[in-house]
Amino acid sequence: MLTSWLLTGALAFSAPAPIPAAQAFKLPTALRCVAHRSLTLSLRPVKGATWTGATVKVGARPFKAVDRVAAKRPVRLHRLPRGRLDLEIKAKTSDGRKAEVERRYQTCVDTRPVIAAPTGTPPTTLQQRDLVTGSVRRARNGDTVTVQYSLVTWSDGKAVDSSWDRGQPFTFPLGAGQVIPGFDQGIKGMKVGGRRQLVIPPDLAYGDEGAGDEIKPGETALFVIDLVAIDPK
Repeated sequence: MLTSWLLTGALAFSAPAPIPAAQAFKLPTALRCVAHRSLTLSLRPVKGATWTGATVKVGARPFKAVDRVAAKRPVRLHRLPRGRLDLEIKAKTSDGRKAEVERRYQTCVDTRPVIAAPTGTPPTTLQQRDLVTGSVRRARNGDTVTVQYSLVTWSDGKAVDSSWDRGQPFTFPLGAGQVIPGFDQGIKGMKVGGRRQLVIPPDLAYGDEGAGDEIKPGETALFVIDLVAIDPK
């Protein structure tokens, strides 16, 4: 009986408790698309132990092995596959503890859209088409969203505005009325890393007055939009 108890006790204490993922890993938020197919992984310091290494899988396939030395500094994951990324990381410490995390990411499109000049009669209702679907989370009213966009006017196919030209994405609260109605309505439901084309009729765009010298009265607006990030409400 005593021998049995001792064996049971030894087995009970042979496997140290795992380290929670939040205490073990420092990773980018999944609510921002992965730019340039590259992200940085860091292993957080562990009291009383050191990391002996980690393994990274993407889509259940081995992607990178991190040794003891590399585990002490941020690790850059380069040339990740395009599209949706199901990332799995497992790590071990010198005292036998383990940590693991699974997270889904989406790469950014990373290329400026080329918009062909529209032809034919412009539609009279809001039209939307996903060119890249994206993944992770859908944009909802109340979220703060960050987008890249290009705008072409339907009547002459002229490029009149682009966040790509300014070298900085555009951030705004979705559904708060701070942009034209068709922009608000058309981005709703997009997923992180997605690219969507919107054709916005005048009543949901710039109306009978137009905007400045570039957008004529009664103009139909053609946008191509990339959803870069979501900051939930």
